[in-house]
Formats: sequence, C-alpha cells, structure tokens
Amino acid sequence: MRGPQCPEPFADGEPPLELTGFVGRTAEAAGLAAALRSARLVTVTGAGGVGKSRLAARVVADWETAHGWVELAPAHDPEFVEYEVAEAL
Repeated sequence: MRGPQCPEPFADGEPPLELTGFVGRTAEAAGLAAALRSARLVTVTGAGGVGKSRLAARVVADWETAHGWVELAPAHDPEFVEYEVAEAL
C-alpha cells in the first residue's frame, strides 16, 4: 500500500516547498537577508541536514525582488559549481 505522493521538492529556479513548520534561526535568517541585499550571488554552505535549504527558502519566500534558486547538491566537486549556476541561468 502506498501513501499519497509528495509534490516535487524543486521546480526549475524555485526554492523547495516548505512542507513543515519553520522555527527559530532568526539570527541566521537576518544574516542571510543582509547578504542578499549586498550581493548578487549568495551561497549557503554547511553539513548535510542542518537546514540550509529550509533557511534559504524561508528568506527568499518574502523577498521582494526577483530571485533564482540553484540546487548545488549535484555539484560534488567545487569545479562544477560554476557549471551548475550557468546551467540554471
């Protein structure tokens, strides 16, 4: 027996869907928002599973200017980050 299917988490150029609540991380969200106001490209890095995507998705959800989302998980080597960004554009 199978349960209902979840929607696809990523659409091209869009942040992942928020399927559960978001609590805390006020300081991190403010820092990311400040970085986005001062730079055209911001990369959020850290260990897997700590909530980087959730934090970024929450911050850009309220963003008033156009933004893009590039999923860099496929870029296992730093040399391929530029390729992934260029491919998304």
